[in-house]
Amino acid sequence: MSALKNIIGEKFGRLTVIRRIGSINKKSLWECECECGKKIESLTNPLTSGHTKSCGCLRYERNISTPVIHGHSKRSNGRTKTYNT
Repeated sequence: MSALKNIIGEKFGRLTVIRRIGSINKKSLWECECECGKKIESLTNPLTSGHTKSCGCLRYERNISTPVIHGHSKRSNGRTKTYNT
């Protein structure tokens, strides 16, 4: 069995590891703080592999910055006849 790797203080994307909370199925669970100020919990592997990079604010910012090209697919009542055509 390998020793527990201490990643407290390390930064992964926008997340900084604050402390170890415990474990789930023998995998370490960490409390992390995002650059936006929100705190999340994450397992070691998603952090170190680069899968988890933020609390979700990064995805939100990317979605906001991506424009809707034709303007028909984002209607509140569903797709328009023009979009379906």
